[in-house]
Amino acid sequence: MTLYALLQKKAAQRWLKTALFSKYAMAAACALLVVVSFVIAALVFSIISTLQNEPHGLFTKLTLQTYAYAPEEHLRQNNGSKFLAHRHECTHHTCLDIYRCGHGNSLKVYIYPPRRFLDSEGIPISAQPSQEYYDLLDAIFKSKYYEPDPSKACILIPSIDTLNQNRFRPLETSVALSSLSFWDQYGENHLIFNMVPGAAPDYNTVVELALGRAIVAGAGFDTWTYQPGFDISIPLFSPFALPLPVDVSDDRPWLLISAQVNIHQEYLNQLENVAMQEPSKMLVLRSCGELAANASQRCISEDVYHYPEILRRAHFCAVVRGARLSQPALLEALSAGCIPVVVADTAIMPFQEVIDWKRVAIFLPESDLSSIFSKVESISPQRRRELHDQGRWIYEQYLSSLAKIGLTTLAIIEDRIFTHNTRNYYDWNMAPSHMASFNPLFLPITAPKSHGFTAVILTYDRIEMLFTLINKLSVVPSLTKIIVLWNNQHKSPPPPAHWPRISKPFRVIRTTSNKLSNRFVKCY
Repeated sequence: MTLYALLQKKAAQRWLKTALFSKYAMAAACALLVVVSFVIAALVFSIISTLQNEPHGLFTKLTLQTYAYAPEEHLRQNNGSKFLAHRHECTHHTCLDIYRCGHGNSLKVYIYPPRRFLDSEGIPISAQPSQEYYDLLDAIFKSKYYEPDPSKACILIPSIDTLNQNRFRPLETSVALSSLSFWDQYGENHLIFNMVPGAAPDYNTVVELALGRAIVAGAGFDTWTYQPGFDISIPLFSPFALPLPVDVSDDRPWLLISAQVNIHQEYLNQLENVAMQEPSKMLVLRSCGELAANASQRCISEDVYHYPEILRRAHFCAVVRGARLSQPALLEALSAGCIPVVVADTAIMPFQEVIDWKRVAIFLPESDLSSIFSKVESISPQRRRELHDQGRWIYEQYLSSLAKIGLTTLAIIEDRIFTHNTRNYYDWNMAPSHMASFNPLFLPITAPKSHGFTAVILTYDRIEMLFTLINKLSVVPSLTKIIVLWNNQHKSPPPPAHWPRISKPFRVIRTTSNKLSNRFVKCY
């Protein structure tokens, strides 16, 4: 074989080896690419599946668009009666799983990612979440309380908008709540916000959901439905309750104004009769035609006034109960620098657990409505100034926005759980400038009058004497609440409708045994 032929043969062999190597390398590269693509696809699918199908998927930004494009979930069929509104008799110690709160020395709150629930026919169970509920959750989301990991959270808040019962179907919403990952059977450690409970014609004072052991932060509680130390009473927020430039002078032409449009006709007639006797000092206004089109106007005869600006022209503003106990007029008055005169028996005031409302408002029994003018007229200018200043501070501190209402609610829960960091009466009710002059080393000889006392009544079956005692105690100015310990295990206490109607918080507790020592047991 010639040299040329030999070289040509070796070159062909090298080319063949190179071609075979390139072929195998290409095949290996393709296989590797397929494997990598499969792994990436699996990870992406896993993440999407977690966010869409697991309510405890993490999310890092809360926007209205998050709600608009929230994943949909069809509710399972229900038997109708299982989820009718009911709740347990709860206290802080019986219905809160304190062991969930052991991660650190502060309150941690988890918010469920938005989810749009549909019934079996594909119809949404509620309207789109309101701007108010979004503002509330957004404030919590951006606060020190927010915890993205539900396993480390003490309190869990559903993303279902339950602020207004008129905007959701209670039965289906109860089913939706029960389907949440951590609701379990009774909803322990869950917090439900509601400002408009009940519906016509009953207007129940607590939201009509299957609440189980969930905490309710609600507006409109009365002394029968409010569970002290467990529930939290919040105000009914009003879009008119906005920061207004308040005239700090005493030059207000009206002593008393009533500008509500939803009070009972009987009460309205009484107010107008009083105003007829004091036409230069008291003003009673009605709505102007169709309220929906004239929400910012109030009228008397042919005179039209702008609302709520007119409230800035009075020292006192009447806040009378309507079909619902909670009234937006309370925040509207406070935002205008007008001292509220609250006429609503059995109503639980917002954040009553920590706020001393006797330093903010005047309280009058409904039976004494006809004496409302003489009551406010007897208040001295100095006392009037104190009420005004305290009302402005309380409003700006705790009530002036959905964010402050939500964060104040969480602060109260935090105080209940982490008692070593609990704020005292002065922390909640005194502006820092006033607290600076308070000497912490000084021990008063007597307890402050504003603290008041709790009357604990141990009874067996003397109903008439019991009711007489309750009526007499209820008019004592320093009384804060009444607790009746029913010591009879063989006879039930009278039904709620038979008990005296009083203006102070009131609760009946059935004991498990007939012992005189029951009055020493901490049960409230």
